[in-house]
Amino acid sequence: MSNTPKQMASTSRTERWARETDYFDAVAYDQTPLDPLTIERYRHCRRPWLSAEHPFWAMGDVAGKNILDIGCGDGTRSILLGLRGARVTGVDLSPRAVEAANHRARLHGVEDRVQFICCPLEEFTPQQNFDVIVGWNILHHLIPELTGFLATIQYFGNPGCLYVFYEPVSLSPALRRVRLSLPVPVAGTPDERPLEPAEIEIIRQSFSRVDMVYFSFFVRLFSRFILRNGSYETSTRFRRFAHECLGKMDHFLIRTLGWAKLASTAAILCRAR
Repeated sequence: MSNTPKQMASTSRTERWARETDYFDAVAYDQTPLDPLTIERYRHCRRPWLSAEHPFWAMGDVAGKNILDIGCGDGTRSILLGLRGARVTGVDLSPRAVEAANHRARLHGVEDRVQFICCPLEEFTPQQNFDVIVGWNILHHLIPELTGFLATIQYFGNPGCLYVFYEPVSLSPALRRVRLSLPVPVAGTPDERPLEPAEIEIIRQSFSRVDMVYFSFFVRLFSRFILRNGSYETSTRFRRFAHECLGKMDHFLIRTLGWAKLASTAAILCRAR
C-alpha cells in the first residue's frame, strides 16, 4: 500500500531533520566567552546601516522582555540579548549546538534568564508566550512548510509581539546565476536556499505589517577580503572603517536608489495579524 500525502510529508520532514541535525552537529561550535567588543557592539548598535546590527537596533530596549530565539545555534544572540536584560528561550535541533550554548550562558552568568531547548522547531511547544520572536537564517530552511510555520509561531506571541528575521535572499534569478559563478563561498545544508520573491510574498501575506530592509551587495562581495578572519570586532580600525563604508554604499544603492534586487540579505520585521 502506498503512503498517503500526509505520511509522505511526515517522512520528508523527519529525513530533513536528520540531515540538518547531522550537518549542524558536525560544526565546531565556539565554547569560549563572547568577546567584550562584541558585547559592546550589540549593546549599543551604533551602525544600523550594517545588516548585522540592524535587527538588534530595531528591537530597541529588550530589558524585561520574553524573547524566543528560533534556531539559536551556539547561543550568541540569546546571550547578547540576555546581557541586555531579556529573558530568552533558545531552540535548536542540534544537541551539540545546545550544549555549547548552555556552556557559554554559564560562562556569562546568564543561565538564570537564558535557557536552551533541543528539538525541531516544528515540534516546539512553549510554556509561555513571548514579546519578541527572532530567527537568524532559519526561514530559508523551512521553505516547504513556510506558510504553516509562520502561522504557528504567531500563536507563541503576546499581543503586539515583534517578529524579527534575518535571512539570505535572492531577488533576481539572473543575479543569482552570476553570484554562483563569483569567488564567494556557497555553503549550507542540502535543503536550504535563499528566500526568493515567492517566499517574500508568503511572509508579507502572513503578517499584518512587514518591514523588509535589504542589505549586502558590496559587503557580500568584498568584506571577506577586508575583515580579519571575517570578524568585524577583531579587525583593525582601518578595516572596520572600510567595512562600514561598504555598508553605507549598500545603503545608498539598495535603499536610497531602490535597487533591492542587488541585495543578498534581508532584515524582516513583522507584526502579527
